[in-house]
Amino acid sequence: MIEAGFVAENPQAGVRAVVRKTQKETQGNGFQIEYFYRAHSGQDLPAHLHMWWEEKFEILSGSCTYQLDSKQYVAKAGDTVILPAKKAHIHPWNTGDEELHMIQTDTFEHASPEAVIDTLNTIATQYGLARDGKVDAKGNPSPLQLAVSMQSLLKHGGYLAGPPPVAQKVLFGLLGGIGYALGYRSSYPEYLNSVSG
Repeated sequence: MIEAGFVAENPQAGVRAVVRKTQKETQGNGFQIEYFYRAHSGQDLPAHLHMWWEEKFEILSGSCTYQLDSKQYVAKAGDTVILPAKKAHIHPWNTGDEELHMIQTDTFEHASPEAVIDTLNTIATQYGLARDGKVDAKGNPSPLQLAVSMQSLLKHGGYLAGPPPVAQKVLFGLLGGIGYALGYRSSYPEYLNSVSG
């Protein structure tokens, strides 16, 4: 199980993440991750939304771009970015010449330790797959891996920005079942160990 202090790296996206708070520290009401993005590192997640939690990003240094409801915005050191529940968004990514340092705090409308665990495990696994070269040039895992990962997030109200949630439940339910039967998992033990440094 991921605990505070866990470190994950995605060299392809140029990001290092340090988990600061898990379900233990928040009583299951969210989590907190500190990020370090190299200059001009680009996006590491697709557009998505959460039905019952808000995401806040405190920009400590550097500058970034983020997307909310298909519109892009710029933020810099000292700014706080709020991504509300039920709104499609892309997390801030580094568009500047310096390292981007920020803290993400996700706050749930109700306690759900399982949502924290599943989300952190999925993030760690996606970073691990990238480290092992098991993603495409854009950082996407195979369709079956994506489907199995999305099954884990859908049950907690996490969706891609499109297609509609009902279609995602059907699509990822079908493909995720096939992927699971073929050995794909939403998380793998080898990626749930903190990277050194």
